[in-house]
Amino acid sequence: MRTFFLPDELSRMHWAVLKTVFLTFLILPISHFLAQMIGSVQGSSQIMVGFIGISLISATIIIAFTAALKMTIWQTSIAVNPTQQIVLRLYRHVPMLFFVSLFAFALCQHT
Repeated sequence: MRTFFLPDELSRMHWAVLKTVFLTFLILPISHFLAQMIGSVQGSSQIMVGFIGISLISATIIIAFTAALKMTIWQTSIAVNPTQQIVLRLYRHVPMLFFVSLFAFALCQHT
């Protein structure tokens, strides 16, 4: 069995992509938990929980968007052949695709 080693720069890029995708997918359980929490509280507490929920969700969305945007402009200085360069360019856009698909899923669920 062969072992696949990544150069240090590609390894850092791969872990950054994984962290960004994880951060994007973290939005779903947070929003589900907050929706359940709003439904379980009564009266004026709903306003407080809703405000905290909107603040938490918007902060997570902003952080996930900036992390995904930062990944799309990631530059590698590794001299690779043209096909590998194309694959790396496509791989840089994976977090933004996950971010967009999450919002498409959320829009389809709430309509």
